[in-house]
Amino acid sequence: PNQVEGINVVLHNSCGEHYTYRLDGSVATYVGDGDLHDRNYNYLEVSTEFAPFLQHNFSDAREHCIYDIRIYPTSDFEDNYRTNNPWIYGAVVIIVFMFTAGTY
Repeated sequence: PNQVEGINVVLHNSCGEHYTYRLDGSVATYVGDGDLHDRNYNYLEVSTEFAPFLQHNFSDAREHCIYDIRIYPTSDFEDNYRTNNPWIYGAVVIIVFMFTAGTY
């Protein structure tokens, strides 16, 4: 989606090559060769094989590299979803509770 910014996509292949791209909305920017994502987000990895339905057709070809896609958030992505709303809602609930308790 266009409003989603700060996603790193790493293409891994069976030939040992890795390429990193950054997605900001519908724009993909090449970051560089290698797996260049922030390692702090490893636990949030989402991965899938690229075109798994084609892999059986190329299993005998030595030049063929099988790709998988690994997706990671970035700190920019995290910042877009980090808010103070839970604290505000919690304070409102406590105030309402205290007001209700004081009324009775």
